[in-house]
Amino acid sequence: MKNLVFLLMFVAPMANANDLTSVQASTWETEIDNICGDTWCEGDFNWGFDEAKCDFEKGICTMDLTLMDRPYYRDDKPTALELKELEVLRAFPSISVDLDYYEEEVSTYTKTCVMKDMKSLADVLDEGETSYSEKSYDLITDCITEMEEEFYALQDKAFVLSRVNICSVAVSLTDIEVQTERGDGYGRKFYNEEVEFKNLQDYTKRTADIVRKYDVSFTRAFKDSEKDAPLCKQALREIEEDYHILAFNLSEHWKAGTTAVRLTKKRRWREVDSINFTIKR
Repeated sequence: MKNLVFLLMFVAPMANANDLTSVQASTWETEIDNICGDTWCEGDFNWGFDEAKCDFEKGICTMDLTLMDRPYYRDDKPTALELKELEVLRAFPSISVDLDYYEEEVSTYTKTCVMKDMKSLADVLDEGETSYSEKSYDLITDCITEMEEEFYALQDKAFVLSRVNICSVAVSLTDIEVQTERGDGYGRKFYNEEVEFKNLQDYTKRTADIVRKYDVSFTRAFKDSEKDAPLCKQALREIEEDYHILAFNLSEHWKAGTTAVRLTKKRRWREVDSINFTIKR
């Protein structure tokens, strides 16, 4: 037991070891934060950079990146649907809320950026140790791009889930998949219904593996009284305005509500493109 305790005491500091001095780590974080105003922070989100560490023997450096998102509303005053969407987004386990970010309330998403092949201080800072290296800048950019896509996927899930919940809490979405189809340039790829139909077939085969009947609607799970409610009408209209919709009825009876759905964005200005889900009552 004594030997085990000694071993743990020896190993523990190594797990938290940092080959960067506090000054070097602070310089790296500060300079990355400074360039953010001219690069990543000019996009949809603000960013925070903390906990810079390196283990040059293992060739790994890490830095905690925090994406900060201000709520966006189409008008000055948020609608009931937009407030519900924000509530659903912030209920995801990976999302936190900062109530006092420059006197604003923002949603935050934090991950550790792991940078490989970082074997010396020259991979982290410039020659004078006064700014970041180009290598570390490129690797952090890759992490930021990945995090943005992940956050956009959560936003898209929240958009659909919130509008379904507005219509009925008895209706659920399961087997949700967000898929990315990269285009050749800026903007959405051309919509190809045949391709998206095949994608929906593949999804249904993976998740349901039953006889499928092509449908023209994804709203069979809702009662007529629910669909006639003004707020539900608006919620379903917003989905139809933003997405191309393909669906398979998965139930034997044509009125039954279990349906496999593929939504594909009509106007794509980012990489997240389609959502698959099964909707049922």
